[in-house]
Amino acid sequence: MQIRFIKKENDKHVLTCTRKDGTVTWMNLDGFFLRHDLLHYSVETSLNYRHGFYGMLANGVSISDFELPKEKRNIVFTDEAVYAEHIVNLIMVENACGKFDDFNQKLHDSLHQANSGLNGITLTAGQMQAIHACYDALIDQWQRLSEGKTMSLEF
Repeated sequence: MQIRFIKKENDKHVLTCTRKDGTVTWMNLDGFFLRHDLLHYSVETSLNYRHGFYGMLANGVSISDFELPKEKRNIVFTDEAVYAEHIVNLIMVENACGKFDDFNQKLHDSLHQANSGLNGITLTAGQMQAIHACYDALIDQWQRLSEGKTMSLEF
């Protein structure tokens, strides 16, 4: 799947995903969701998750389905999707507030508090470094991108 982030003025950007069959799903997004979605890409590619957010989009889920209230969504969340979402959200909190003393414990607590029914997972230092390196490179690429230009990624 080809993922394209189009940089627009006033923090109003566009995310477009073109699946292998040629179908497209897209949405407008602000700076917060731009960073969130780039972090999803970093987490899912670094951990080799094929069934997280981008895997779901690649398999036919529409981005607009995620905008519906939870009770109206007709989406089946895989374990990878749940793990990815919690990892992304915790890293976003770390980016805003500072590093946790124990990221894996926070991840375990987050999964437990959400009643996900999933056991905690443990990310290695190498996995965390890979996620951060990928994300930092994407953010750097985005910041250097001129308005009206597109950043393309392959999933």
